[in-house]
Amino acid sequence: MDEELAMLRTERGRAYERFVLDDLKDRSEWFVSIEENDLHGTPRGLKERFEESVNSLRHLIQKAEPGLENPLWLSQGVFILSDNELSGEQYENSPAMNPQKNQRARIGIPDLIRITYGEHGPLLEVGDIKSSSSPRHYQKWQVAFYALLRKELVRSQAIPAEVADTAFLLTPGETAAIQYHDFDIRPYTAAFPALFKNLARLMSHPAAEAIYQLQQHCATCDYFEFCYTQALATEDIQFLPQLTRGELWKLRDLGLKTMDAAGKWFETSEGEIFSPHQRERIEGRLSAFQTNRIALLRKQTRVFPKNISAAIFVHIVKDPVSLTPCTISTATENLPPQIWNLEEEGGYETFSREFVKIWHEHIEYGKGPHIVHFGMWTDQEAGLFEKLGVSDSHRTDIRQMIRRHFDLPAPGSLTFFAMSCLLGLEPRPNPQESLFHPDEDISPENSPMLLEKLWRWALGYLESEWDQESWDLETENTPLTSYLHFVEEERHRQEEDIIALQEYNLEERVERFRAIGPLIFLGTMLDEEGRFLYNFKLSEERRVSKFREGDFLKLARVGVYDLQSGFSVILANDDQNTGQLSLLSRQGRLAVNKNISYSLEEDASDWNTPKLLHAVHT
Repeated sequence: MDEELAMLRTERGRAYERFVLDDLKDRSEWFVSIEENDLHGTPRGLKERFEESVNSLRHLIQKAEPGLENPLWLSQGVFILSDNELSGEQYENSPAMNPQKNQRARIGIPDLIRITYGEHGPLLEVGDIKSSSSPRHYQKWQVAFYALLRKELVRSQAIPAEVADTAFLLTPGETAAIQYHDFDIRPYTAAFPALFKNLARLMSHPAAEAIYQLQQHCATCDYFEFCYTQALATEDIQFLPQLTRGELWKLRDLGLKTMDAAGKWFETSEGEIFSPHQRERIEGRLSAFQTNRIALLRKQTRVFPKNISAAIFVHIVKDPVSLTPCTISTATENLPPQIWNLEEEGGYETFSREFVKIWHEHIEYGKGPHIVHFGMWTDQEAGLFEKLGVSDSHRTDIRQMIRRHFDLPAPGSLTFFAMSCLLGLEPRPNPQESLFHPDEDISPENSPMLLEKLWRWALGYLESEWDQESWDLETENTPLTSYLHFVEEERHRQEEDIIALQEYNLEERVERFRAIGPLIFLGTMLDEEGRFLYNFKLSEERRVSKFREGDFLKLARVGVYDLQSGFSVILANDDQNTGQLSLLSRQGRLAVNKNISYSLEEDASDWNTPKLLHAVHT
């Protein structure tokens, strides 16, 4: 089945490529294509195509003159670099680029080269045609590599042109058949020397000794089965949920390759190799597997609002070939699901009308609806609701919520199938191919039912700490609404970032330059203006922080969980040499004690949003 889908996706990509090339050929006066086969259908050699490509490129460059209105195009050009055509020690000494050390040719065949006349003469810009719904990061890396080869070729062949610092991708657009995406390639080319060195290091070792970490995207690799089987047999610690790369490296340095070995080490060792927060998180996940129990990490949450009138459960099905949304399944609590076919004529418009109607029906008495879905949405999936004016704050990824608040004995990726097994939910989805493969073939009829059961289970343990303020749907995408959404999203993210610091102890907050402490209260004094200053001194060696004199901060007791419950203060003086600092109170007299240690923390109070909103409206 995977091979059939791969063939269908490949053919779809080729069909779109032919469409774009034919369109450019019809609209361009100069369009040269380097054919892969000769007139008899026999494949041509790379060397022959390379020579034709260089000659064609030179010919087109001669046609590029000042005042050129329409670009010239070279399609499917083949460009090959020999070992003495690379400039720079970082390339010459790299087996990934040097055929004397690695017998792989350096060949680039971009779909398009756009030739224009720039400020200093003919300008070459490299591009590729992709049938994906939007540009992918790896596609930009590919085109940047083509541009790198092109720059070296222009230098070595003395071609009278300059290669642009930008490149482009052509993809299907929502309103146009062809959409241009220009991007800067300089960040990519700057990283290539280090990338080639890493490739050289990896290629110098046998594949069986390669260092890797299994992740969800690995499931699409042709060699996934080998890595997966090897990890199951020799390093099952890789199946510990949400294990970061740094945590895995530390476990490997300690020789802890299995969950059993890691569990025993944490029971008996007090080493400082792990930060307190890392240690707590890893121990919690290991304990979930050892006891086969689900552990609640924290009851309070800000993942969803507490004033929800009705949850709307949404599941989006993608077309297996185009990977674009084709079906939406929605349901509200205790009601059967409704299924919308987006591929039918007028399908999205019908869904939009019904969804907006349901949304407004559930806004009442300071409460409103909230979308619940499973798994992170792509930009295209989120865009289906952004068109209706639904912002990110009106939806919750229940998988992310469960990961954040629970330790689960669920190895690999968290899926509908895994949660169904843990909680005994029905109807149970079909098992996926591996512990890192996503759910497959979940029917749109069953997915909202599973979502509702997961939601009800999570609500039995979690309690929200914030209220949603508005449920207005801004359907007009005006500059004003865009600015307002940006300001609101920025405020929400900053608030979440500060609140998330409470999960770390004081030492870790200080290491991240986000706190000062522990502080000992020395006494009070009057400044030149007659204001009371509260003087403190660091009880340990001073470390750098992001705080500056005049900042609005919170003074909290060491060990308190809610850092925002501390005193509201202003940092008046900060002597880096003596470790002493002075504070001004923003709320009357401070009830501080010389026998208690304190810390200076960031203030989550929002001072900027009202000013920004005023600026936007005026």
